[in-house]
Amino acid sequence: MRAWLVVAALGLGCRSSTPALDDPGPAAASERPSPQASPAAEPPSPAPPPAEPTVQEPPMSFSSDALPSTLSPEQLDEVEVFYAFLSPKTGAGRQEIRIKGNGQVQLLRSMAYDQPEETREAKAPREVAHRMIGVLEDQGFFALEDAYPQQPPTGGRFVVRVTLLGGNVKQVMLDVVPDDRPPPAFAGAVAAIKLVAGLATPEAMHHRFLSTL
Repeated sequence: MRAWLVVAALGLGCRSSTPALDDPGPAAASERPSPQASPAAEPPSPAPPPAEPTVQEPPMSFSSDALPSTLSPEQLDEVEVFYAFLSPKTGAGRQEIRIKGNGQVQLLRSMAYDQPEETREAKAPREVAHRMIGVLEDQGFFALEDAYPQQPPTGGRFVVRVTLLGGNVKQVMLDVVPDDRPPPAFAGAVAAIKLVAGLATPEAMHHRFLSTL
């Protein structure tokens, strides 16, 4: 039913040695303290292992005074919607969908963190991308909590991030819970994102290119 509502809302029909000192003479030599044995040098500590690389995310700052409904069509073109799955496994790869308000769509995946990324570029109709951003607002995405964690942690996490103008960013993270329903506004946002990506390229549909999205 929710998928049908998203379709209807969109209006569709279907990142050395020391040099010797001069001899000062016996008197001075007699005043010299007995040489002390140098303590044995400690072996150098082993170098710490390299830190696991992480994806750098922009600082999160959100103001409800600049929602999509307050933006002009030209400003909506600059909005970016990001959807991804974050794996808890060390060195895991990435799977992402990015949609710009102008209709540009990018699918990204990598099998592991140190493996090359594969991308697919496509474009959806500009007006459909604009409507998708409006659907997120209409369904209450910008009123969601920033995170929906589970205790104990379940291992995986989905994230939806909308970058508006002037560094205004709304991000929501949702831990994966088998057989549990996400907040309706989150589920609606995901459905709208996947629908627009699927309109741009069939590879976004049915987990063809992105197995977890």
